[in-house]
Amino acid sequence: MTQLTGEPPQTLRLAADLESLAEALHRAPLPPPERPSGMDAAITTAHLATVRAAEHALAALADGLLTDADRLYLVAATHRRTEEQSAADLDRVRDPRRPRGMW
Repeated sequence: MTQLTGEPPQTLRLAADLESLAEALHRAPLPPPERPSGMDAAITTAHLATVRAAEHALAALADGLLTDADRLYLVAATHRRTEEQSAADLDRVRDPRRPRGMW
C-alpha cells in the first residue's frame, strides 16, 4: 500500500478514511427482523459476520498505513540529515581553510 501512497500526508489521509469507513461499518444497523426483507436468521448472522470481518480488516489496514507513515517520516528525516552532513563534508573538502563549527 505504501507504493500507492509514497508521501506520509497521503498515507495518513488514507488511514483516516479507512478508519472512518470501519467506524461506519461498526455503526451500520442490521435490518429489523420484522422487516420483510427475506433475511432469515442464518443470512443475518452471515451478514453480520461479514460486516465485522470487513470492519476488522479495514482497521488493521489503517493501522498498517499509520505504521508506514511513521516509517516514511523517519526515512525522510534520516535522508535529510544525511544530505546535510554530505553537504557539510563537501564544503570542508572544497575549502579546507574555512573553519567550521567552534574550532
